[in-house]
Amino acid sequence: MPIETTPPPVPAKWPNRGALLAVIVILILVPPIALISWYANFRTSTAREIRKLEEQARQRGEPLTLAELQALYPPIPDDENAAVAMIELWKSEDPEYWQAFLANERPLPEKKTEAYDPYLPYLGAEMGRVPRSQPLASNALLAAETYLSNKAGHMEQFRIALRRARFQFPTSIEDGPAALLPHLALMKSEAQSFRIAALVATERGDSTAAIRHLQYAALTGQALTNEPTIIGHLVRIACLAITLDGAGHLLSKQSLSLDQLTQLEQLAEDIQLPGACRTALVRERPFSLCLFDPVVLARTTSITASDSDASSTEDDEYRIRTGLSILRKMGLLDADRKLMLTTLATAIDLAAQGTPESLIAYEELLEGISVSAKKYPPKMFSALMLPSLSKVPQRFATLEAQRRSCLTAIGVERYRADHNGTIPTTLEQLVPTYLQSVPLDPFDGQPLRFKRLDKGFVIYSVGNDREDNDGKERVSGGKGGMRKMDVTFFVER
Repeated sequence: MPIETTPPPVPAKWPNRGALLAVIVILILVPPIALISWYANFRTSTAREIRKLEEQARQRGEPLTLAELQALYPPIPDDENAAVAMIELWKSEDPEYWQAFLANERPLPEKKTEAYDPYLPYLGAEMGRVPRSQPLASNALLAAETYLSNKAGHMEQFRIALRRARFQFPTSIEDGPAALLPHLALMKSEAQSFRIAALVATERGDSTAAIRHLQYAALTGQALTNEPTIIGHLVRIACLAITLDGAGHLLSKQSLSLDQLTQLEQLAEDIQLPGACRTALVRERPFSLCLFDPVVLARTTSITASDSDASSTEDDEYRIRTGLSILRKMGLLDADRKLMLTTLATAIDLAAQGTPESLIAYEELLEGISVSAKKYPPKMFSALMLPSLSKVPQRFATLEAQRRSCLTAIGVERYRADHNGTIPTTLEQLVPTYLQSVPLDPFDGQPLRFKRLDKGFVIYSVGNDREDNDGKERVSGGKGGMRKMDVTFFVER
């Protein structure tokens, strides 16, 4: 009988070494290939989006570079330019500083500072809030009269300058964020002088003179209409707010004639700034984008460095150019520029709408920058520049709320004149005889609030917190600035 035997096992076959090698190579190369493909697509799409955003801006005639912004400011003949006359006036009082400024010397000599009587209204260190319902203290009135007497010649020369038709201050736009703007502080100071003059005229019972001084304060602010920088527009707002504050004091202390109320009404109408916020942001954009230019960035750095010299400037430019080149090759610079362009384009569109909803959307947009800028890839220039613009529309909206409140207060005064001194119980009583409609609050779109007081009334906006705080007034200095408050216009008479 045959013996059955189990056949020997078949030896296992070795895998195909070529296939195995291919698999290994694929596993090694796929990640870097995918990364390179992603990077190439990222760079291409980012560059395409940047070009699209820049083309859209230029189609609207908006400047993107400092050179394009400078082109919007062609020279004005000196005999037509109010700024030339103003600088000549300031130079006569501080020649060393202004001669150096006009020669664009760096660093500038120390500017002369004016010493104020501590009891001078608005400017004195010991002077608190100027009372609306009570006479000005004798020491404050004396300080104001002395101040105006000493500045009489100066103020007259400044009035003459304001009568010129055009205004353009010499700003070295090519210096970017390092541009010198010494005229801005002085323009606010000039507006303060007119407010002090209006206050003294009000105390003396000369309402006509008070209105005239307030008109010059407003003209001082409007002289900054074409400023190329955001800070210039914010100083313009400050000067116009000074004017409206003076109007509130005048209405609180004097019963104006119908003709005087009409003059004050026209003054408030002329303070309206349609489209100004959008214009300010459009002109500020080149100052933000210039940081992506190594030449401008190096110049800005060298200007602001206290120990800069020719050799250090060259070294700074080399280091900055090298650093930006590395960031550009990594794609970080383009990602940063894209975020800045996208954010500013959206912000400008929202500012143009000028509605309560767009104001909220703008604030949310800029508040989100700190998060967006930290996402990969990080965007340091956007994180540096954009947050400083977050409150700009709020400042314009606050001025508009004050302006509308002033116009409404004038309507109340007209009603009071026709009703034997009686103040209306609601603003609706002013429609349509004294107002076409009750003005809306720029912050929430609701009618402005109205509250009768034991003496007079207050008209107010809820302000940026969108909360009705019962007409609570902003308190200057101290802890008062931290409390809930509204944007108010008081008439305490």
